[in-house]
Amino acid sequence: FNDKQVEQHFELKSWACIDQIPNFRELVGKVFHSVCRKPWQDYRTEDLQLQLREAVDGKRFLLVLDDVWHDNRDWWLDLERLLRGGKQGSKILATTRTTAVASSMGTIQPYLLKDLPEDKSWQLFKRIA
Repeated sequence: FNDKQVEQHFELKSWACIDQIPNFRELVGKVFHSVCRKPWQDYRTEDLQLQLREAVDGKRFLLVLDDVWHDNRDWWLDLERLLRGGKQGSKILATTRTTAVASSMGTIQPYLLKDLPEDKSWQLFKRIA
């Protein structure tokens, strides 16, 4: 994400922590906040969608949707429609804990990460904690 080549390739980079959102409005709000760098709570849903669309239109963007929990296919289709104006080569990368969520997004085959061995997990924990 912070790689020099990535920065040169994409005009706009955004990272949105999605986790356990209760509705589509909050999904759009979190993406809006990560892209536009503005709080979203005071905007009407239609205004959020319009400003998000305007922010990505004509730009090559990278959007990371981190820790996605919901498998509501309609939400992902609606979000994809909002972002369709991005320049060719734009990418949306989602991380999730479940294959059901990955499948609901209806995109390419998910890339499944292997579990860390216990010793590597412990080393990581000690380094971060």
